[in-house]
Amino acid sequence: MASITAPLDTPVVFDDRIDRLRRFNLVMGVRHLVSGGFMLRVSNDFSLPVTSFATNGPPGTPLADGEVVGQTNAACAGTTQAVALAQDLIRAGRCDRVVVVSGDDASGDALMPWVGNGFAALGAASIAKDASSIARPFDKRRSGMVVGAGACGLVIERASSVATRQRRARCRVVESLVSNSAFHGAAMCAQHIASELEAFLQLVERRHGIPRSAIAR
Repeated sequence: MASITAPLDTPVVFDDRIDRLRRFNLVMGVRHLVSGGFMLRVSNDFSLPVTSFATNGPPGTPLADGEVVGQTNAACAGTTQAVALAQDLIRAGRCDRVVVVSGDDASGDALMPWVGNGFAALGAASIAKDASSIARPFDKRRSGMVVGAGACGLVIERASSVATRQRRARCRVVESLVSNSAFHGAAMCAQHIASELEAFLQLVERRHGIPRSAIAR
């Protein structure tokens, strides 16, 4: 139980939005717990609990035209996870080409009161007043993230398929590693993140011969 104390002449204001946010988080947490338990119960493949392939049948169910459709949901890491999954599907020979489409509208009228307050409560969202002082990734003056909206579309395909179609690739997906840092609802375990990054760098060095010094540049 938490308590709040203040001098008698200090007004204490309680925002009912915080209580609504807590109730919402509780309901959604129970919903995700039940959904996750069900997916684990009916699945015999690891990719089923972490993706929505079940909406189209078992993982990798082909459609009439030979395509495979799936959906990932990993919050801020959703697009990155989809790219990693696309690489796995191509490497496994399940696909020659994967189209990744992603989008989010966190700053919309429906989500901003919840998402914005959540990031603000965590101290992760910048409170700067002008965009020029906010959008400073990897800068020591960076004061937090920008809660906004965006979308992207990527075509990821086998190198031989690109050559056959006589297209020019924009970039190459060298390697990917997906990890679950389920340590705390609002904090990250630094030791776990460091160990996973080290494992990823070792994987790139071993499989592709790319030293970490080259990645740092």
